[in-house]
Amino acid sequence: MEKELKTRTVTFYKECFSEFFIKQREKVQDKITWTLDLIEQLEKVPETYLKHIENTEGLFEMSKT
Repeated sequence: MEKELKTRTVTFYKECFSEFFIKQREKVQDKITWTLDLIEQLEKVPETYLKHIENTEGLFEMSKT
């Protein structure tokens, strides 16, 4: 199996994401992890998964799908 190359690295603000993530059911954690992997691997991420927050530089919102 080929290892996927990352086109970007996802970083989180403080402990906000970790605190949110550990409170989720396993199925939801799996979906979040899958989406984060997708965001790191795809050169162009569909706005379905990731939306730029207006008037910011490099800040994005992950959408529910």
